[in-house]
Amino acid sequence: MRADRARLLEADALVIDLRGNQGGSSLWSLDFAKALWGEDRVTRRRAAYGANIEVWHRVSPQNIAYFHGVAEARTAQGETAMAEMMTGLEKNLLAAQRAGQDYYISKNEMPAAIDSPADQPGDPAPFTRPV
Repeated sequence: MRADRARLLEADALVIDLRGNQGGSSLWSLDFAKALWGEDRVTRRRAAYGANIEVWHRVSPQNIAYFHGVAEARTAQGETAMAEMMTGLEKNLLAAQRAGQDYYISKNEMPAAIDSPADQPGDPAPFTRPV
């Protein structure tokens, strides 16, 4: 997609055929978006969209085991970014458990380096066709 981006910019529309997709990781869609709209643009907009969100994870042996299992599965599938994220959650839940906490609260805060999610100089031409 990155190699054919110039051709895609001229298309009438882009159709993503997900027939037969069995679900699973959404990381491919993030790579897809970065190829279409540009990595920096997508990163800025995702950071702004998810800013100041809290997720409360209940500290329990089942949740800890779940995140451990997902990390192992993603590692086996070669999805290192997702595996690292799940391993981080597992470690944070374990730390909360040792501290006697009922919940581990993860917070998304807007990185200071991101002033605005708007287009910036150096961004590739925006992809404006229907997807």
